[in-house]
Amino acid sequence: MYDYYATSYDPDTGQAAYDRLRLNYDCRPKWADTDTFIELADDELLLEKWSPDVVIGFTKTHDLFDSSIIPCTMTVYGRIDKGNMRTKNMDLFEKLSRKPKDASYRGRTNKLILGQSIEHRPVEIDDRQTFGHWEIDTFVENKVKIDSILLMLVERQTRFEIILKLKGKDKESVDHALSQISQAQCSRMQQWMNDYLRKILGYQTPHACFGFAKALLSMSQVA
Repeated sequence: MYDYYATSYDPDTGQAAYDRLRLNYDCRPKWADTDTFIELADDELLLEKWSPDVVIGFTKTHDLFDSSIIPCTMTVYGRIDKGNMRTKNMDLFEKLSRKPKDASYRGRTNKLILGQSIEHRPVEIDDRQTFGHWEIDTFVENKVKIDSILLMLVERQTRFEIILKLKGKDKESVDHALSQISQAQCSRMQQWMNDYLRKILGYQTPHACFGFAKALLSMSQVA
């Protein structure tokens, strides 16, 4: 034997459940029905020059009132802002000297645009199928003054890396390093890349990497 249960909607039962739960809405906290704590808080704030947080902490530590009638610190500040207490904002030592947080700061868009984003680069660069596309970045070891600043260039297809030591992170230091590559080391690295492409990538002729030297010469114009 099996027992089967069927459910159906009863509007009277639903209305009764709503009325029962509605009694819990808009219930006033106990501290709102008495001014005992507020009177003490005003006296301490005006005479002793305490802060709202100190008043609440003092009353809780010494059990002066039941915890149900002691509001939180933000509630006390809110009542002061609305003028529901004898204490005013000018009576608080640090309230007026503090700079309020700018709520619109987080939603502010970056107005500094230094160029086209890397996300909009051509598809053939992402595929790593074309030689001559370089990535450039600077690195600081531990962000201490005495630490070295390095310039790294990586060719995307071959993963060939060039790492140089810079005097600083400014544009002039980067331009100087790139000019050193294009003028002093171009011929030597071209020969090295010729051997690299023949052995690793299977190129049979050194003319296949002619674009390497051309790319190095053009790097001094990037920065």
